[in-house]
Amino acid sequence: MIRRTLLTPVVCVALASAAYADPTITGAALSTWAADGTGTPAFSNDTFSSGPLNFTRHVADGESSVSADYDLGEMAFHFDFAQYRAGHRFSSAGASGAVTFTLASAADYVLSGALELLGDQVVYQSVSLYDLTADTTLFTNYQYSDHTFDENFSLGHVGGDYGNGLYGSDVGTLEGGHEYGLYYTYVIYGPHRIDQGASGTGSLKLELSRNPNPTPAPGAALLAAIGLGFLRRRRL
Repeated sequence: MIRRTLLTPVVCVALASAAYADPTITGAALSTWAADGTGTPAFSNDTFSSGPLNFTRHVADGESSVSADYDLGEMAFHFDFAQYRAGHRFSSAGASGAVTFTLASAADYVLSGALELLGDQVVYQSVSLYDLTADTTLFTNYQYSDHTFDENFSLGHVGGDYGNGLYGSDVGTLEGGHEYGLYYTYVIYGPHRIDQGASGTGSLKLELSRNPNPTPAPGAALLAAIGLGFLRRRRL
C-alpha cells in the first residue's frame, strides 16, 4: 500500500502577497492659496485619481505666499507647508486637502503634525481620518487661535485660545479591505488689523506599518478555502 499526498503550494504564495500589499491612493484633492488682502487671491487646485505623488506647489499673491511639499508614497504620506501672509488686513495663506486610499490588509497607523506661527492673529489647524467603508471617525482634531503671539500647535492637543476639538486616537489599526479618507486644513489669517505680517510652518504625516497579525481581505480568505480543497490523500 502506497500513500501519496498532493499539495498546492501556489495558494500560500498568493496569500502572503495579499497580506502585505501597500496602500493604494484612490483620489487626492490638494489646494493651496495666498492673499495679500489688496486684490484677488491666488489659488492652486490639484486633483489626482491615483498615486504615488511627489511634487512641490508654490502660490503667491503680492507679498503673501505658500510653498507646499507633497510626498504621498509607500506606507507614508508627508505634507510640509511654508506660509507667509502680508501685513495688510485680510491677508492669508493656507493649504487644505483630502486623500482617499485603500488597504489590502491591516496596517497600524500613526498621525503626527504641527503648525508654528511667527506673529499673531488667526491660526488654524484641522486634521481628520475617517473609515469611509464603515462610515466612522477614527480621529479628528482642530485648534484655533485668534490673538496669541507665536502660537504653536501639535497634532492631538487642544492648544487654541479660541476653539479646540479632539476625538479618537492618533494611533491605531486600519482594517484591510476598507477605504479611508485623510483631510486637513492649515491657515494663517489677518482679519483684525494691519500688522507686520506673519509666517507659519506646518507639517502633517500619516505613517503606516504592516500589522504583524493582519486580517486578510475577503478575496484572500476565499483563496484559502479553495486551496484547502486541493489538499487530499489518495490510496493507490
